[in-house]
Amino acid sequence: MIRLTIYIIAICLSSATSALAEEQIMGSEIPITLTLQDTLKIAMKSNIHVILAEERVNQAISRINENRSHLYPQLNAETSQSRQTKNLSTVGISSGTGVVGPFDVFDARVKLSQTIFDLSAVERLKSAQAEAELSKYQEEQVRQDVLALAAIMFIDAKRSVQSVIFAQKQFDRDEMNLKVAQKKIQIGMITDVDVEEAQSVFMQSTVFLQTAKMQAIEHRMDLLAMLGLPVENEISLKWDSNEEMFQNDLDQDENLSLETHPQIIVADKSVQVSKIDQATEQAGYFPKFSLMSDYGLSTDLPQNSSPTYAIGIQASVPLFEGGNRNARINKAKSRLRANQAQLEDTKRQITASILNQQEMIKQAQSLLEQRRSELTFAQKKIDLARVRLDNGIGNDQDLKTAEALLAANEDKKEEAIAVLLTARINLAHARGKIDQIFLPEPKE
Repeated sequence: MIRLTIYIIAICLSSATSALAEEQIMGSEIPITLTLQDTLKIAMKSNIHVILAEERVNQAISRINENRSHLYPQLNAETSQSRQTKNLSTVGISSGTGVVGPFDVFDARVKLSQTIFDLSAVERLKSAQAEAELSKYQEEQVRQDVLALAAIMFIDAKRSVQSVIFAQKQFDRDEMNLKVAQKKIQIGMITDVDVEEAQSVFMQSTVFLQTAKMQAIEHRMDLLAMLGLPVENEISLKWDSNEEMFQNDLDQDENLSLETHPQIIVADKSVQVSKIDQATEQAGYFPKFSLMSDYGLSTDLPQNSSPTYAIGIQASVPLFEGGNRNARINKAKSRLRANQAQLEDTKRQITASILNQQEMIKQAQSLLEQRRSELTFAQKKIDLARVRLDNGIGNDQDLKTAEALLAANEDKKEEAIAVLLTARINLAHARGKIDQIFLPEPKE
């Protein structure tokens, strides 16, 4: 039953090696090969967070036009035809029963209004413009976040496939050891305890292999979902070729200037928007002036119509609003203080993240050198095992053990590479330069 489960999972993990163009990747049912650059390009077009950020920019631009429209002339046309009765006593005129009519009323006119002075409308327009600018920088921040996430998920997915290879080598070694133990007990060389120990180790390897394959499936599905691709797609992941791993100056760059960092810009723009919002609320205390006019025909029937018009200026000023305006100003001031505090905290957090990731890179580089040295030793061990087998003084069990040791050290080296690449991605993200780096095939 266990072997059947392993076989089924292995089938689910099979992937083809043929590469397709980006247009073929989207929604394809054919197995595909993805490089890191493919992954990043698809993420920039299909990730839901990028799409939402783009739409927020469009909405912000529309809000500018919406607020600007209040400062332009407003022209409307109206027409009506009705038959009415009127009670003259309602306006203080006594005439018999007081009710006149029925009579016909026709009215058709054009109305024009123009804002002359409305400081709050001007400030609302400024606020909409500032929010549109803020949304553009927020979109850039989202793109940076998505690029970093896509790169890390690519590394995790590729790393999980490599873990399956290591787990398979362990499984093969322990299966061989179990078979040897079963033969030895038949000739009395070992006891039942030794066989049970071999069976226990084999079962652990079986579970480890199953777990590694399930994790590979999960990472593959997570990556596809993040890219907006069908999660049932089979994929093969490979590093990009003929590219530099990274810009080397990112690791050692001591410049902590944050003026161009997307997160800092977003936080700073939020402060500016808060200041404009406060000015908008304060502008509500000022009077508003507007010009109003209309021209049209008014009579009992259209054929008897006569032109009439009206023109004038309207002024309005708030006298008492029950403290509503003052409360809104205080709320705007509070938002301003909160955004200012957020700006300073963002600067501190980013600086700390940059320093931390630089230290992580140093540790990862040292670990990678150690893993490469261990891999060299493991390679010598397997070469020795093959020589011994060829000379008749070794056996298949020794070779399987050496192969498992080599696979273990290769797995450790790949893990060290993944840690180093992840740290470099995080450093580039912390610096706000994730779009300026590339991740090709790591050098052995």
